[in-house]
Amino acid sequence: MVSKKCIDLVDAWKSDSIDNTSYIESEVFEISERDYSSVVRINDEEKYELSTAEQILIKRKNEYKFVTSSRLKANDQIVSYGDNMLDFINVEKIEIVEKDTKVFLIYREPWGLLIAESMLAYNGCKTLLETID
Repeated sequence: MVSKKCIDLVDAWKSDSIDNTSYIESEVFEISERDYSSVVRINDEEKYELSTAEQILIKRKNEYKFVTSSRLKANDQIVSYGDNMLDFINVEKIEIVEKDTKVFLIYREPWGLLIAESMLAYNGCKTLLETID
């Protein structure tokens, strides 16, 4: 269970650039499952379905930030990673689709971004049992 403080810290992060990106390997120390009864579908494509609570990296009005997938808006650009380079998925349509789905929560060290179906998601905060500086 990720703490509300962690979610709020990630939601508050903003930047006008993501030029200083680096890539590191991390070690997974726990994987848990969570069931959802609906998903966010982007641009009518099943490959772009996310849990309604996923925090993903987007560019909105020339500012990079994390938003919860259920708060995406048309014209957002989802930061994507493929073929060893950053790219964007232009959001044209968002819909909540009733669909039972399992989501795997991956806890690892060091914490940071995770690539999921080419989209960059934040899945790296300490659990409720730990504190955040």
